[in-house]
Amino acid sequence: MLARRDREGTLPPEPPTEIIVENKWLAQRYGMLAFLGDTRRGGRIDIADELAELVDELAEDARALGCEQELRHSLKIVREGSSADRQLDLYRLRLVEGASKDEALREVVDLLVSETGADLAPDW
Repeated sequence: MLARRDREGTLPPEPPTEIIVENKWLAQRYGMLAFLGDTRRGGRIDIADELAELVDELAEDARALGCEQELRHSLKIVREGSSADRQLDLYRLRLVEGASKDEALREVVDLLVSETGADLAPDW
C-alpha cells in the first residue's frame, strides 16, 4: 500500500516519532487492551478500532496480493486473543484448579501441539 501510494504521490504524512514510540510501549504494556495515540485525528483510539481502519485501508492491496483472508484474521486475534493469551489463560486456570506448575505447563505444551498439528493437516 505504501509503495503504491508513493508511486501515486499520496503518501500520508509520517507520524511523530514520539507517538510511534509511545504506541509501541502501550501495545507492549497493555496488549489488546491498549488505547493508542491516534496519529490521524489526535487523542486516543482503541487498538481494535485502529486495526479495523488499517484493515480497510489495506484491503485492496491485500486482495491484489492474495492475502486478504490473512489480513482479516488479525481482527479475530484482537477480538479473541492470541495464542499467547490462550496459553496464559490455560496455565492460570490449571493452577487455580490445583495443578502443579509442571502439570500446567505440560497442558500448555499439549495445547500448542494440538493447535500446531491442526494447522499442518493436509488439504487433500
